[in-house]
Amino acid sequence: MHTLPVPKEIRLSPGVELVCAPNGVRLRGPASGVAETVERLRVLRKSSQGARVRLGTWTLIVSDQAPDHLPPTTVSMPGHAWNIAASVLRDVAYGEYENPFDFGDVGYLAPRPVVDIGVEILGELLIDRPASEGEQRRRSWQDSIVSIWSSLAARARRP
Repeated sequence: MHTLPVPKEIRLSPGVELVCAPNGVRLRGPASGVAETVERLRVLRKSSQGARVRLGTWTLIVSDQAPDHLPPTTVSMPGHAWNIAASVLRDVAYGEYENPFDFGDVGYLAPRPVVDIGVEILGELLIDRPASEGEQRRRSWQDSIVSIWSSLAARARRP
């Protein structure tokens, strides 16, 4: 797998703070700031095993091993799980999951992470969720198919 360099730190958007939650850490703040911050977790998706990045006073680790114990301010998941977490936690800002919400509640990882990461949205939720890269490609592909079929149908109607 091709690995990407990881920044030393993922910065918090304005108005977003880290708070201790029952299962780990939560990013708490306005919907737009939380959504923007969790999108930055995607840098971990293609990182090498053992890659570490700071999120405030917390350490985020890329590891395929499910540890039995972690330091209290450390979250560890496989790279692909960080990518899924970014999507799920972003979607909380759009009202698609309960608020507050922890990634472990999705059940994507078994066992559940020893220390979890979540979000808590303060104030109004966001209205329109932006299309993901995959959704944009799928829509583009669908638009192309519709265009081709329309062209073929128009040609077939010509005498």
